Amino acid sequence: WRGPASLWLLKLAQAEGDADRIQAQFASWLRDDGRIGAPQREVHEAVAAAVTDPGQREAARQTMAQAVAQWPDYDWTALLLVLGLTDEAIAEAARPKPASGQILLMMVWSPADRALREHPGFLALGNAAGLLAFWDERGPPDGCAVAAGPPPRLDCER
Repeated sequence: WRGPASLWLLKLAQAEGDADRIQAQFASWLRDDGRIGAPQREVHEAVAAAVTDPGQREAARQTMAQAVAQWPDYDWTALLLVLGLTDEAIAEAARPKPASGQILLMMVWSPADRALREHPGFLALGNAAGLLAFWDERGPPDGCAVAAGPPPRLDCER
């Protein structure tokens, strides 16, 4: 679990906004997460500047589109989230690929992922995973409410 733990620490650094700490935590995530293969690690490293520099985001978007096409069995959702490419992260999370576990649904509750949770496409992901039925029965996550829309979305305090 070192990889997911390092990713959480990266998300916390992003929420605090310290660019040096974000870059250091990004490097730790790459070092710690054994699920990232060597070719995919090169992609992560190629887009690292975009994690703290929004001016690099368009180039990262293009690099990521190429990476998804080249390695369709790899789940790029976490990297897309870290890059702030929310629309692409939603599309990637919904894209058919070999099962990667439920790590995405476990990892999206940090303040850094608010844009993903409030994206209208997130409810489709949540519905596919059974979250909406669970929330209907037990209530939404603490600090969140399902807003009717249009379009419907999950509104969270943090």
